Amino acid sequence: MKKKLILTICIVLLMTFVSLTTVKANINNVPFDTYSWGLEGWLVQTATAYEGTFILNSDFENPQDIFIDHEDNVYIADTGNSRIYKYNPKTKEETIIGKYNLQAPEGVFVDKVGDIYVADSQLKAVLWFNQNGELLKKYERPTEAFFGENAPYIPQKVLVDKNKDLYVITQNSTNGIIQLDKSGEFLGYYGVNKVELSPQLYLQRILMTKEQKEKFASLKPKATTNFAMDEKGLIYTVIRNEYLTPIKKLNIRGTNVLTGFLLEEPYYRDIFVDKDGLIYVVSNNPDYHTVISVLDQQGNLIFTFGQRIAGSLKIGLFEDPSGIAVDSNGDIWVLDGGGNHVQVFTKTEFANLVLTAIRYHNNSEYEKARPLFEEVVRQNAMFSIAHSSLGKAYERAGDLDKALESYRIANNKVGYSNVYWELRDNWLEKNLLPTLGILMVAGIAFHFLKKYKEQIIGYETIHGKIEKMKDTKLYFELISLKRILRHPADVVYDIKFRQSIRIRTAIGLYVAFVVINIISNIYIRGYLFRGYTTRIVLTYEILSYLLPLLLIGIANHLINSLQNGEGYYRDIFIGIIYAFAPVFIFKIPLDLISNVLTYNEVFIMQLGQLVINVWSIINVIYVIKEINNYKFGQTMLNVVLTIFTVFVMIILYLVISVLTSQMSTFIQGIIQEVIR
Repeated sequence: MKKKLILTICIVLLMTFVSLTTVKANINNVPFDTYSWGLEGWLVQTATAYEGTFILNSDFENPQDIFIDHEDNVYIADTGNSRIYKYNPKTKEETIIGKYNLQAPEGVFVDKVGDIYVADSQLKAVLWFNQNGELLKKYERPTEAFFGENAPYIPQKVLVDKNKDLYVITQNSTNGIIQLDKSGEFLGYYGVNKVELSPQLYLQRILMTKEQKEKFASLKPKATTNFAMDEKGLIYTVIRNEYLTPIKKLNIRGTNVLTGFLLEEPYYRDIFVDKDGLIYVVSNNPDYHTVISVLDQQGNLIFTFGQRIAGSLKIGLFEDPSGIAVDSNGDIWVLDGGGNHVQVFTKTEFANLVLTAIRYHNNSEYEKARPLFEEVVRQNAMFSIAHSSLGKAYERAGDLDKALESYRIANNKVGYSNVYWELRDNWLEKNLLPTLGILMVAGIAFHFLKKYKEQIIGYETIHGKIEKMKDTKLYFELISLKRILRHPADVVYDIKFRQSIRIRTAIGLYVAFVVINIISNIYIRGYLFRGYTTRIVLTYEILSYLLPLLLIGIANHLINSLQNGEGYYRDIFIGIIYAFAPVFIFKIPLDLISNVLTYNEVFIMQLGQLVINVWSIINVIYVIKEINNYKFGQTMLNVVLTIFTVFVMIILYLVISVLTSQMSTFIQGIIQEVIR
């Protein structure tokens, strides 16, 4: 009896040990929130999309990559243990590959026939194994001269296409992805990341240390961190420390064709593309932002969830996530390199509803997708992708009014523009002739009113008040905005010599300039040409128009003092305000016109804005020249020095702001130490 009891206890303990070291099932707690894009381009919380179902743990040590083949076998590059770990979820069978051939495997890929390719950074080679784990070939550093004598070759990740050509990511390579053929011959570089040179980049570099420049504002192309290949053979990449294009979908020429709105996340570690073209990425952001993101084929965010919290033992919370893969059931397998385990997440009914609707939509089965998206909206009215997809379904069904409404709710401006163009075309087809008739009648009526205006009752009284108003100083000052467009020399003369324009009027116009720009941009400009969000920070909007003119005036006055200019600050201040007369006169009419334009006529807005800006700049240069009595060469030098002075003032402000912040932190630290 005692022997049976001891045997039973041993069996129970053994089963418990196995379950703890391999798979922990039925984990249904959800200690994380799920988010998606909201209606204004902000993240909003949504229903739970994925629930943790089990954890895979087999004494991993610093694992760096995970891959799932077409038979759902899971492969893990167990870097610390110098092995490739293979796990069959159906049979629970575990296999070790390359135990005596590998040293530091960091990337693993399995092709359609089951051959296994491993990128080993310590061996500085890619190893090719057959499905039985036998080593077939080792791809070492290419010997071709055009590979580059000093080009790095420390393989970290590898992909293989249907022709057995290899794509290799090597450590710190700014040349792009290395391409090798089946025999190991170097074919070239693919998907080189470009540096976007901009004034902002140079300004950032001025304020950064050498280490910060290399990390955040380097003039060298950033190295690709990881990649994946879809069913069509297209390659998707992630780039660490990149904000503008952290994820790319590369065509045959290596050009990015991803157009969706994804999270600006510089900490993406791995990427996977499933059979439906959905994109899955994992991030190890140290600020504990969401870890796992699911994107559609264009890169638009569908779901994002999970957190990075050191030392947590709960599913959905990660130590240092390093890899992601998806099986044929749509379950997400996330490799936690810091926690040395794999967490598996299964779709909820809500996620299954959303993803099924998206699949129908991508396959142009809009009638099937429509009721599913309507149900998604019923459950979560803030789900942007659902509204956008409904707009497409309504558009295909010919219900343009509903399509326009759905696109507007989803803030899908491209879809809105297409539908609005069609609605406008239909309206013009029906109402063009009546509209022209009304305009003709209105023109004739206006002509007769102008001709016989003196016979209108009350005309003399109104005319007298208007003439009396024209004699006021304020009217003269305001009409000077119109005069400067045709006769700028006369207005400059009034400012400099006659001093017939008061400083308080200029200040009032300064305030009006700010108000006109803010009000017109937010409320008057057409929906298609506004920003993507209606959440306006009023202080920022005011300063964005207030400060530039103020800084230009102060900087120009300082330069004038060095160049012996004749103008006083009062004259420069008033002159610059009046130089922007094209904004006062033409901005609101242009923004009103934008309400009847679509993206097909965007050139009208661009041309109008260009004319206003160029005209204003020319006026500013002319005002500076005439007020200071400069020659043309002196004026150009003055303008260049003024711009330079503005940049110096901005840099000084940033430096003082940073030093003040650091001083404040230092003082707080001292006070806390004293208190302790």
